This record gives sequence, structure tokens and C-alpha cells, in this order.
Amino acid sequence: MITLLLLPFFLASRISVDIESLLHGPEYTYRVEIDTINRDGRDGATTKAFDIGSTLKCRPRVPDTLNCRFEAARMAVFEKGLLDLAQDTVEDLWVDEEPFEIKFDKNGIAQLIVTRSMEPWTVDMIRAIVNQLNVGVDLRKRPDGIFVAKERSFLGECGSTIELSRSISQDRWKDDKLEIVPMPGLEKASGEILQIEKRRDLNDCGRKEDYFFASKSGYTLLHRDTTTTIKSSLSRIVVSDSNYTSYTVNEIVVGNKERNRNFTLYEKITLKLETVSAAKTELPVIPDATFVSFFVHGLTHANNDDDDDESARIQNDQNVRKRDPRGKW
Repeated sequence: MITLLLLPFFLASRISVDIESLLHGPEYTYRVEIDTINRDGRDGATTKAFDIGSTLKCRPRVPDTLNCRFEAARMAVFEKGLLDLAQDTVEDLWVDEEPFEIKFDKNGIAQLIVTRSMEPWTVDMIRAIVNQLNVGVDLRKRPDGIFVAKERSFLGECGSTIELSRSISQDRWKDDKLEIVPMPGLEKASGEILQIEKRRDLNDCGRKEDYFFASKSGYTLLHRDTTTTIKSSLSRIVVSDSNYTSYTVNEIVVGNKERNRNFTLYEKITLKLETVSAAKTELPVIPDATFVSFFVHGLTHANNDDDDDESARIQNDQNVRKRDPRGKW
């Protein structure tokens, strides 16, 4: 089996494939589901507010960077679940096929690289979704158990309670063509399930912003006099021998003083690895590229005389081939 980069500093994949088919390296396909519900109905009844499905495809470019794009997005808005605080119009502003890159360090996602003309809401939507590929803390050499640390997520850097645990999988079926293994320093035996749970203390974050709904994005906008305050946030990553699933559940209080209306929405963003395949084309290059913060509502670098130099530097970096053109490490 050939060992390939899956998530920088975190996971690798071993696949059974003819190495010659990996001329352009591997491509990982993830299923994205975003469900937002309103639980303020009578007797605790729930009502859907937003529903999104999409596909995320990522390819390793260099050891700390993934080149990604979205495909096949669908969106449903349920105005009943938003009561009367949603505007009537829904615009299709999805960013299918527009490439972007995720740069990692030992703690998880460090920065994004996007085209300079990308709309701010689009960048925020990317941040919210790819957060499911983010560990947020350095787990190398960490024993199982519960500890408190500053965790980096799309919400910012927050004090978080983190639980690292392992269990024995009850599924006896083994995929002979794919195996997911952790990077050195984070051990997982064959047949084990590795689980990472992160509960954020939202009173211990370096910055506070109105909440950005990944399922809201450019499709529908709440009225400008509506406030969105995040009340709780939990993320969980589950890794088995052949499965990677990650999700975040956020509880958000939505209020509007003029309408004297408050209600609570629960947004769940789920990402699951579906397939590993051989990429069929060269890695796409991001035109007029710039670094942006991983944090929601974060700004791109301000326009200045160094912008052209920065874009040229990123462009040159994108042209650097991996140490092995097939993505073998």
C-alpha cells in the first residue's frame, strides 16, 4: 500500500493503487451537510431553517497545504423556521469549482489562500466548513483524557475543554483498499476508533463577532436589525481505520428588538470522507492569490505596495511541485 498525505500534521492514508495512476497525486472527496433547526416550537418541536449539501474535494500540494474546491451544492431555506426575520429573496451565490487552499501548522489550520476578488461571505462560508478539517491544538504525545487548552477554530482562539479518547471498533469489516493512520506522535492501533471532542468556552475567546451561519451565507440574509449571538459550540472528530467524520454543533440566539422576537437555532456542520481516488488533472492555480485569516469575519491583507509582491510569492509557491509528484511521503 502507498502512504499519502490526508491532513497535514494529523493524518495520512494508505491506499492500494497502482502508483503510475497517481501521476497527479490523490484526491479526497468529502460529503458536506449543514442542517439548521429551530427548536422553539410548542412542546419542543423542531422546525428546519436551512439545509445545505455539497461535496468538498481536496488534494495535497505541499506537506502543509491542501488545494480544495466545492462541487454539486444544493440549498433549501425554510422561512417558517426563521419566523418573520428572514428576507424573502434567496440568491444562488455558490462558489462551485473556485479553488482555494488551506495552510496548516502543528495546531491545525493556520491560514487560507484565496483569490483576492472572492466575496467576504464566501470566504466566511469556506472557513465554517473547512473548520471540520481542523484539530485546533497540538495533540502529539498527548495521553488520552481531558485537558484545557487554547483551541484555534474559525470562531477564533478560545479556551476549550478537550477530550481525547480511543475505543475498539465493533465493525469487523475491513477496507482492504484504504487505511487511515495518524501522523507520528498521535498513535492509533488498527481496529481502534480515535475521538477528539472540543467544547469551547465562549467567554474565553480573543475576539467576539456576530455569528456567521454557514448555512446562511449568500443565499438569504436576516434583517439588518437582527442580532446573532453564539451560546455554545462543540466539535467532534472521529477517526477509524477507514473513516473520517467531523462535525460542529453551534447554538445561536437570534434576536430582533424592533420585532420583540428571540429564538434559538442549532446549526450542525458535518463533513465525512467518502472516497480517495487518483486526481486526473494538474493542480489548479489560484489567480491573484492572497492570504486570509482562518477566523470568521477576518480581513484579507490590506491593499498596499506589497500586494503585488505577495501575490507573486504565492503564485511562485503554487508552482512548486510536491516532493513526489504522486503525493507519496
